[in-house]
Amino acid sequence: MTHIDDCPASDSAGAPPYSARRNARFALDCLLPGDPPDFGAQDDLLDSLAQELVPVHCPPRTVLCRRDHRPDGVAFIQDGIVELVTGPRDVVTQTLCRGGVLGLEELLSGRTAPRLARTASHVSYLFLPPDPLLNAFLSRPGAAPHLMSGLADRLVTTSGRLATVLEGDVEQRTARMLLLEQRNGVLVISQSALAAMAGVSRPSLNRALKALSDRNAVRLQYRRIRILDESLLRAAATADRWPSTHHTPDAAVALHTHERS
Repeated sequence: MTHIDDCPASDSAGAPPYSARRNARFALDCLLPGDPPDFGAQDDLLDSLAQELVPVHCPPRTVLCRRDHRPDGVAFIQDGIVELVTGPRDVVTQTLCRGGVLGLEELLSGRTAPRLARTASHVSYLFLPPDPLLNAFLSRPGAAPHLMSGLADRLVTTSGRLATVLEGDVEQRTARMLLLEQRNGVLVISQSALAAMAGVSRPSLNRALKALSDRNAVRLQYRRIRILDESLLRAAATADRWPSTHHTPDAAVALHTHERS
């Protein structure tokens, strides 16, 4: 990530071993989602990560990685929201929150970042330089396949996210994006950014949000949308429009909602 003067890395040298290992466990859980696999030298891997991870705290609008640049490490988001921005007009296409991983795909592939990453709020993350990351996994043959499996899982999830959002009419796509991007029932995002992420025009998004608001599924506030009835919102994300009783959401929306919670 791009470290700047007003985004200093805190010194973890004096951190107690328990704190360092707790950070290492968090990073490992981010890399290997789901139930932690048993690959033998897991304690050794945790010790290795604990020695290298650096806690970093950033104010809003801090650039973590520039477009068309290689990240200088991997960030494991612990708190706050990171925006992924593309295009000359800085369109927000996705956000990352707690548990998100930034920079891993580019470092493993040797490619530059396709999008600018910047903080949308105060953000805390754990920074890991590329060499310790690769050495930690590649020097442990039992661990490397799990890293690749975790990477493949994130790529499949990303593809599923695109398919989920791009199918359906404006109201369905808007409802799905609200489900994908909500954090504990709240979205802290501008409607312009939300329209870009859902792939719809701003007027179309406004009409869809008004319909959702009229049905008391959401409450619209300044740069904030609060979900009032998630069951209604999930129903709006399916082919059924405004049912009299609550319906079960389709599998794709349910899966992505669980992953972002």
